[in-house]
Amino acid sequence: MKGISLFFSYITAIIVSIIVISSITLIFFNIQKNITENQIKKDFVQLSNIISSKITLIYNSAEFSKYSKFSNNSIKLSEIKLNLPEKIGNRNYKISLSKNNLQTMIIIETVEDPIISIEYYIPNIDINIQGDTFNPHNTKLKYIRYNENNNTIILEESKILNEMGVIF
Repeated sequence: MKGISLFFSYITAIIVSIIVISSITLIFFNIQKNITENQIKKDFVQLSNIISSKITLIYNSAEFSKYSKFSNNSIKLSEIKLNLPEKIGNRNYKISLSKNNLQTMIIIETVEDPIISIEYYIPNIDINIQGDTFNPHNTKLKYIRYNENNNTIILEESKILNEMGVIF
């Protein structure tokens, strides 16, 4: 009888040890995950600030340009290379620009787990803005004028480039 209770004591001690070690590992994993997610969000906000300032710069430099439409083609008035990092938090990410109603947005999100996304609003940009890229490292912003009242800021390659003939 004594040997059986000693055996159950050892088994119980081993099971409790495994549960404690698993719990501690899970807690550390969750802490690391939260720290990584918070750092990625902070980095995304910094990227949004950089992109926003570049959009404002390209907008201000090209908006009042005297160039007008050439026949049936469009003209690129300005272009800026963004020089963004290839990865954030050791994760690939995607950048999208969009305009709905009166709000111009930058959306940055990871493309692998954990999916982290932020939206950043840019005030006072009253032209079309669009585009997305999965390769932020080689990304450019382009200011395109394709008629007197239709100007667009495009991120990397965009659907609009395929719809119109752009002079580069």
